[in-house]
Amino acid sequence: MHIILLSGGSGKRLWPLSNDAMSKQFLKLLPSKSEGAKESMVQRVYAQIRRTIDKADIVVSTNNIQRGILERQLGSDIDIVLEPERRNTFPAILLACAYYYFKKKLDMESPIIVLPIDVFADDQYFECLKSMEEIVVKGKSNIVLLGTVPTYPSEKYGYILHSEKKNGLWIFEEKPELNRAKQLMEEGALWNCGVFGFKLGYVINILNKFVSLDSYENLINNYNIFVNNSFDYEVVEKESKLDVVIYRGNWKDLGTWNTLTEEMRTESIGQDVIIADTCKNVHVLNMLDIPVIVMGIKDAVVVGSHDGILVSNKEESSYLKKYTDRILQYPMYESKIWGEYRVIDYTSEENGRMSITKRLNIKAGMSLSYRFHVTRTEVWVIVRGKAKLVLDGEQRLISAGDSIVIRPMVKHALRAISNTELLEIQMGENDSIQIPSERLEYEW
Repeated sequence: MHIILLSGGSGKRLWPLSNDAMSKQFLKLLPSKSEGAKESMVQRVYAQIRRTIDKADIVVSTNNIQRGILERQLGSDIDIVLEPERRNTFPAILLACAYYYFKKKLDMESPIIVLPIDVFADDQYFECLKSMEEIVVKGKSNIVLLGTVPTYPSEKYGYILHSEKKNGLWIFEEKPELNRAKQLMEEGALWNCGVFGFKLGYVINILNKFVSLDSYENLINNYNIFVNNSFDYEVVEKESKLDVVIYRGNWKDLGTWNTLTEEMRTESIGQDVIIADTCKNVHVLNMLDIPVIVMGIKDAVVVGSHDGILVSNKEESSYLKKYTDRILQYPMYESKIWGEYRVIDYTSEENGRMSITKRLNIKAGMSLSYRFHVTRTEVWVIVRGKAKLVLDGEQRLISAGDSIVIRPMVKHALRAISNTELLEIQMGENDSIQIPSERLEYEW
């Protein structure tokens, strides 16, 4: 089975743990098969596919921001399709299908199954993908969907309904109001799981309407011409030859603190957390190096991280996004291919100059790429470990206690010999995202 896992979205509904760089699917909060260990939604879904579908051919659609943490959680040998820029599911699915067509040489009759990487469901959910594939192969339907029986009227999900009034066609309603959701349930509507099945050629033909199918690289270079919209809206809702496989089991969108805490086996995660006996139905997640004490409250979630602190009634946490949209903040944590970094201090002066202090942890054998910055000066202080440093082509060994000043336009790189921790102080007119920089290859 050929599977596309969609992992390109950014999530702030689980703020302050999730942000643009650390989306909800990467948070290790769910209980795993290993005693006492935690796993992310990504790890859970990937393991379920491997467990239920023999020889699954999996491609993960994502972007450069998430590539590092994906490889850290799933391994560096996973097949990844990188979006040139973060966009909606329609262009993401088109690009992933082009990857199968050009890079993996799949023929046009090959069945493709697309699903989100952050689903929370039983193994039977993934068994349903086999039924979807069988229907796709038969060729009587252009698209096959997966729907699940609603357990309550929800305003958060999309619904699909087989309508006799419209000649037996499937109709779609996205996030209806509560009264309409109740009516849809009474009429036998299903929650739309956001899972699609089709033959590769079906999407390649759609792709050919936008751009010439010369090469995969041509699609990358013209990625911005694709409509930035959902696959549901651009394709599924316009297709009359549809079929739906029904999944009857546990299915949740763990996109709010209310739903996520329902799946946590412990009431607290993190160090130095005290929840008094006077609390009821309270969960605390503490990612800070300071203690948290909670007393005398009920039906609440308390979350502390370097990005902020949340104290919320669990039901109210569903409306978090309208408040986080007001916050303009530099991400305080990011996972990279080479390791991770955490922002310790961030200041901005009136003249536009900025100062950022980061703590970097670089895994043994991994490298910071060879580069230079136009206006920024950097200072590195090695806290622990040993590494090989390159400054304008000159190599030397550095270790704990060494400090290095890197001036603007000086090409530099670092390769960790052992696990290495360093403090990086950036000073300049712009931060590392806005400064134009040239990444250069360096052979160690």
